[in-house]
Amino acid sequence: MSPDDREPPDRRISRVEDRERLLAEAMAHAEEQEAHYRLPMEPRRREPLWKWAVTLLLFVVAGSLALSPPALLRGPRPAAVTPGERERGIRAALYLQAQQVEAFRIQRGRLPTSLAEVSVRLPGMEYVRSDSRTYQLVVRRPDGGTVVYDSAVPRRGFAGLAAPWGLKDHAP
Repeated sequence: MSPDDREPPDRRISRVEDRERLLAEAMAHAEEQEAHYRLPMEPRRREPLWKWAVTLLLFVVAGSLALSPPALLRGPRPAAVTPGERERGIRAALYLQAQQVEAFRIQRGRLPTSLAEVSVRLPGMEYVRSDSRTYQLVVRRPDGGTVVYDSAVPRRGFAGLAAPWGLKDHAP
């Protein structure tokens, strides 16, 4: 903008009457807003007493059902594992881990130095390497006893485990 394009100074300055009128309108608007916000609020309606009673009753019923559910909601108890089934499960896990060790021996031509080298490792097993050809897998039972898989005598205590799986029962 060049100095010639500006409005003359007398046109840019507003008149006193205009300023007073605008100020009076702004003050009136502010007072109107203030009056509007100072109105007392309508009192809240109280909920009927029966709604509170029903809510409290539902809360008590839900709490009692959560703390001691009836037999219909609980369902049957899970079957307990017998000591024989637990022993069979331990032996099956040992047998499967032995299969993993034997697969490693076939692939690499040697026994693993630890179970960390085997692709699938079942938890709770100890691997003891006797020499370059034999090893033992040991699992501790919950009662403190141990179950041992010995690769030198693989069928002792493990014969017939693979039959229900549809596999030939062969010693690794």
